[in-house]
Amino acid sequence: MTCEFDSEMVERDEAIELMDRSDGTGVRLWHRTVPYSDDYVAVCVELSADGMVASMRGLILDYVAGRSLPGFISSLERDFAGWQGIRTWESMDHELRIEARHSTLGHVQLDWSLCRQSSESLSWTATVVTYLEAGEQLRQFAAAIHRFVLPDDAEDRR
Repeated sequence: MTCEFDSEMVERDEAIELMDRSDGTGVRLWHRTVPYSDDYVAVCVELSADGMVASMRGLILDYVAGRSLPGFISSLERDFAGWQGIRTWESMDHELRIEARHSTLGHVQLDWSLCRQSSESLSWTATVVTYLEAGEQLRQFAAAIHRFVLPDDAEDRR
């Protein structure tokens, strides 16, 4: 069994893009703001794959409590040697969900899902899958997420 792996992570100003060049799958986080208090940030998220693009603006992330996105990604980085089962993280309003699996081939599979629930009859869910090498790529991604969500705290992480 072979595993094709050709992903890259790009940081551009105030955005992070995680793209798989082999199939065009991508995740983009951009436009971080602090809308309410220092305990929350809002971000825009876009998922894309093979002719599909789904995006949401103003997703609220709690970055102080134990369920922060930087904390979740950092926990994957710390356990780079592997874990059993699926680890899950969700944004505060459950609009963005990430499921992480560790493969025996030394990669981490991240399933990114955006979900819009509406009181009307219009609801949708979009999911894309990205892969990162469990060592250096995952470390770089964890550092980029930390810098993006907590830019004032980036120096403290070193």
